[in-house]
This record gives sequence, structure tokens and C-alpha cells, in this order.
Amino acid sequence: MTHISLDRGDTKQKIGWTIKPGASDKVQHLRKRVSLVALALLIFYFFCKLHSFSYFERHSTLGPAMIVWLISNIFSLQIPSLPSLPSLSRGRPRPNYEGGVCPDPTSVFDAWNIHAFVPGLDDNPVPLEYSLKDRKAHKLSIVDIDAKDTRMEIYVDGINKGLTTEFQLDKTLDCGDNLGLCLQQGFSAGVVVVPPGKHTVRIHWVGEGQLVHRIAAHTLEGLIGFPADFINDTKRIDWGEKRERRVMWQREYCA
Repeated sequence: MTHISLDRGDTKQKIGWTIKPGASDKVQHLRKRVSLVALALLIFYFFCKLHSFSYFERHSTLGPAMIVWLISNIFSLQIPSLPSLPSLSRGRPRPNYEGGVCPDPTSVFDAWNIHAFVPGLDDNPVPLEYSLKDRKAHKLSIVDIDAKDTRMEIYVDGINKGLTTEFQLDKTLDCGDNLGLCLQQGFSAGVVVVPPGKHTVRIHWVGEGQLVHRIAAHTLEGLIGFPADFINDTKRIDWGEKRERRVMWQREYCA
């Protein structure tokens, strides 16, 4: 797997605010209009208190006329326009998950556990697969265990995300399920970041075709040039006695 580190620089932008001439005159005009309407409302209130509403019964047209006058004055107020505000950025920038970025701190939701490639109907290894739907991105870390004989190719939604690391094929070297020892001895491993949303991750076994096969320790021709993890010159896996290839993986949510 390829790890890409992104160097992000913050860009600061100064925003200038312009005060237009004449704006203060509009504010003064607004204050005068508000004061006049408030005074009219106050006079109307005391007028009603002194004469009660029986006065409007004798002068039925006066009350509605005054109300219409007050409403028309209120709606005729002209509020000075404000300068438009700059758009605000919401939250932090979205990480480049496609580039393998998984922001810290991460949180483990599926701790290290063992999975195995097993023979299918055609005797080829059946791919490992899982689907996950989540609002957060997650990171998949995967390591070959047991014999040093397995390399993997990882797909997300059918898109090839690459291969785990190259290794020196040696089926006699066995680290069991001791994860630290497997990594220390150079077993194949890799990490892939899966973006938020619903995705399907599929992991394929691949043979290490660039390596060679030890046939006899006592001969000078101890190494010959066909892949050790295939049967002779074919692309069929040499399962051996165990008939499985075990790996370990862990999944973590990105921040």
C-alpha cells in the first residue's frame, strides 16, 4: 500500500469593510421616523384610556382611520441596506481519504482478529469481503500471519487500491499469530482508508510471482526460477497441507 502525506497550509484572507457616504444621514432619518410613530402610539394609548372605547362607538370611522394611518407609517419606514456578509466556511476541510489520509485520533471498533483464505470450488482462494455503512471513514490494517507466504490485493467498491508490501517468500518461517513478530520479520502488510458512506471491501490473495522456490538444500542448484506459491508454472495456488492462508486485520474509525 502507498501512504501519502499531505502538507496543508492555511490561507488567510483579509476582508475590507467599506463605509459609504450618506449612510449616517439615513440612520438619522430612521430615528426621527421611529420617534414620531412611537409618540403617535403613546398619544393614541392615553386617548383611549381617557375616553374609553365608547367614543369610537359614536365616531365609528375615527378608530379605523387612525389604525390605518399608524400601520402605513410603520410600513413606510426605510431601513438602510447593510453590506453583504462574506460566506463562512463550515467545519474543517474534508480529509483526502482517497489519498490514504486518516486523521488522528482514531478509534478501534474491530480489534485485531484472524480471517482465512480457503479453497473455493475451483480450488482458488475465496476472497475475503465485508460491507460497511457509516458516517465516518475507517482504516483497515491487514497483515499476513503463520507462514511467510501471502500477499494481498485490496479493492473498495471494485476499485483496485493496491497490493500489500512485497516480501521474501519463505514458507519455513512461521510467526504464528504473533503480530509484532510477523511485522518484525517482514511479512506482507498494508493499510487502506475507506471513505464515509456505504462501501464494500474485497481482499484477494495473490501469489508472489517474482520469487523463487528452494528445491534441495544440498544441491548447488538450490533455487530455480518459477514462483514458489504456485503449482509448477501454473497460476494455481500451492495450498500445502493446511489448505488455508490466514491473515489478521484491524479496523479503526478516522477522526
